[in-house]
Amino acid sequence: DLAKMMSQGEDFCHFDANGARLRSIIEANLPWTLQFDTFHVASPAENVKTKPKLKSWKAAIVGAHPSLCADIAHAVDRALGGQSEHQYFGLSCPGHHSASHHCTFRCEVLGQCSNDAMFDRILGQMLNWGEFTERPFDPKVLLNELRKIVSSSKFLSSADLQICTGPYVLCHMMQLILDVPLLVYLGLTLTYLAAENVEELLLSARSIASDFTNLAGAVGPRRRALVVTDLIRAAQFHHATGVWVPALPPLSFYHADPAQGGRHHRAKRVEAIALRPELWRRAAFGPGLRGLLRHFCNSNTGVAFQTHFLPLRRILSYDAAILVPWDNDVMSFYELYHAAMPLLMPSEMLMSKWLPAVRWGSLEFDRDRGTGSAKRPACLMRLGKSPACFVPWMNQSTLQSAMDGGAASWIGATDYYRFPHILHFHSVASLVGKLQGPLAATRSGMRKASQEIRSQTLSLHRRLLGHLLGFGDSERFPRFMPTQAPNHWNQLPLGGTCKLGFIAQADFPQIEPHSSPFLGLRQCLRLCDETAGCEVAVFNGLTCMVYDEFCNATDLRREGDRNGYVAWKRD
Repeated sequence: DLAKMMSQGEDFCHFDANGARLRSIIEANLPWTLQFDTFHVASPAENVKTKPKLKSWKAAIVGAHPSLCADIAHAVDRALGGQSEHQYFGLSCPGHHSASHHCTFRCEVLGQCSNDAMFDRILGQMLNWGEFTERPFDPKVLLNELRKIVSSSKFLSSADLQICTGPYVLCHMMQLILDVPLLVYLGLTLTYLAAENVEELLLSARSIASDFTNLAGAVGPRRRALVVTDLIRAAQFHHATGVWVPALPPLSFYHADPAQGGRHHRAKRVEAIALRPELWRRAAFGPGLRGLLRHFCNSNTGVAFQTHFLPLRRILSYDAAILVPWDNDVMSFYELYHAAMPLLMPSEMLMSKWLPAVRWGSLEFDRDRGTGSAKRPACLMRLGKSPACFVPWMNQSTLQSAMDGGAASWIGATDYYRFPHILHFHSVASLVGKLQGPLAATRSGMRKASQEIRSQTLSLHRRLLGHLLGFGDSERFPRFMPTQAPNHWNQLPLGGTCKLGFIAQADFPQIEPHSSPFLGLRQCLRLCDETAGCEVAVFNGLTCMVYDEFCNATDLRREGDRNGYVAWKRD
């Protein structure tokens, strides 16, 4: 019984239908992630004029997923002030119909229309890309073959930075060969395509992630970092390694400023497009939904169903998009969100009910490893004992098994229900009703939220790259979320300490930084709440200093270590 195996002796393995509780627990443990109750960035970070270094950084982008590779490549370029050049290695072109659009994307968007040696000779030995079935391989043989590919590439051999998106087994091999700073941006299951020795892979991943878990006492640059795309990836990684890693959402800079959501003229008839063609061909799902939509739509509302790959500019010619997710971090979602395209998506409960017909790949159990009683899916393997299970994998074959596995809560932890201004429908009639709502206001809200999301995330990328590449060492990687505080506290845009108004000081060390990374911050803010006349608190992960009304929050001291303090002001 997989459900029993997952939950035995663990906490937090099962949640009710409301995903808010699960989401809050994960958010409270991550070193950094977005929250959406307030934002504290004055202007988009990509407009910052300060350049980290007067040089052009060469970034080698390694990974199988074309749009995921493109996303982090362009985000890093923005974070480095446009001072980077990059090349892609290993981009896939699956023959399987469900993912063949990757071929068109890599050619039309990235200009890479043919396979390279890393895809043909390495990834091609791991997976049958026409059927999506794993192939047995010898890691030592592939490692030697990969060494030859790296040594024969002038760009790889001279790279300043290696960025790897997965499968992680490829990232692991690349770090053994290419001795340059490494950023792993994980958007695939950690054990995907892993060989039999999964424990070695997990130890490697934990070692990389631990380098950036706690930078409070860091001196000089770090050589490796690992971040993930969303909360579910972070929870999966924590289950396997016991380490919480930052979650930085995709930013979709690889599309050259597409027209912002919707048609440019006001038409009486609203036209939406339902995305992903293979979804609507499934006998258990598509025909019934299409029939209901035809019944509820009228002369003022129309829905077109995607039949083949469409460029983003073509999708944006519609008024809205209907997206039924097939995984926890679908890149189309981020592309359309950052283009301010109104998105209609099923509610948490409706999506949970649809899981048997619309499987979420990264929540499915993967190939079994081990023998006899030790045989189990590779994704459930773990190093040691984690303080909580957080295992978002489940049997999705029936509604009962999916709900027993906590489907509703895990679905509610995704960005589809965290990002603001998404239109969620709970029935087909509800979907049509939302299409007839104020879509212009939705576009406006999405556009503003997108700017803030990109600004916050780029700021984190810039600080992270500062450590990897050796510039901006005083810019410490944040150890707590920008908004992890009671509602009456606001984080100031700049950190530092006050010049006047000092009242008191106390140290709040984090006894268990992995399980409660924000405990010290909350204690610091509580100190100010309980101190007469206190208006401003600053905290660097250990030391808390509180100040009265004479603190000028717009003129803080930022020299030396003072730059590592995050400043908070009471409302």
